[in-house]
Amino acid sequence: PALAARGLAYGAALAGRDRPGFFLAELLQAREHADGVTVLVCGRELARGLFAPPAALVGRTIVLRRESFARWVWEKFEAFGLRRAEGAFQAVVEAYRLDDDFQAALPRLLDEQTETLLLHELGEWRAAQQLEPGWAAMRLGVADRRTDLQLAAVRDLIADLETTLPTLLDRRDEPSLHFWFAGFDGLRAVLFPSLPAAYAQWRRSGSDRALRAAAARGSVHFGQLAQDLLALHAQRGDEAAVAIAARLAEPRTVCPA
Repeated sequence: PALAARGLAYGAALAGRDRPGFFLAELLQAREHADGVTVLVCGRELARGLFAPPAALVGRTIVLRRESFARWVWEKFEAFGLRRAEGAFQAVVEAYRLDDDFQAALPRLLDEQTETLLLHELGEWRAAQQLEPGWAAMRLGVADRRTDLQLAAVRDLIADLETTLPTLLDRRDEPSLHFWFAGFDGLRAVLFPSLPAAYAQWRRSGSDRALRAAAARGSVHFGQLAQDLLALHAQRGDEAAVAIAARLAEPRTVCPA
């Protein structure tokens, strides 16, 4: 659950079968969103677990953790400084002038990109209206860690391709698009390897047509994949774990270019 009282916020949840998390933090703001969820914005953290995501959806509450977010940005910036690789995070560094004075630039980045985190969690909430309670039950029946992480990645992609990316494109919010792609990695990138190419084309040409088309294509693809997986679980119950893992291992799981 996520609870707020007397200027403090407390949360505890499982992000996966073996990924518990908790925190106790100063509550900066609590507000209701039009989607019907409560948004808690947290500041200084008094206690936390090792797993400290900058944002999370817990039930009907979205928790945004500025201190955890600041730590994540610092770690990305520190890694970037070691290799100076060109790409999305370099564009973030330039947009916010992090190289000039990181500490001075950080508050503005947190203010603006917390909105991007919020968009993802809203996407998660909207995806839940289509996928739950079956999706959570399916994940509980999967013991294999990689399969569970793949399922989480599929839902993350649905959230971002249906909500986050279309909203940022509609707003023409270039820094936030760079920021989102700076974090596009891991299994999400494995499942949708052609998406960075559409981002690169947008950066070169200034036209968002290919990026919009890729997001729309991915939304349909992963939405259908999610329904296929739910159907497998509905048919076989917890015995579907092997079939779900096999389906996720198929080449057609990857979104086509």
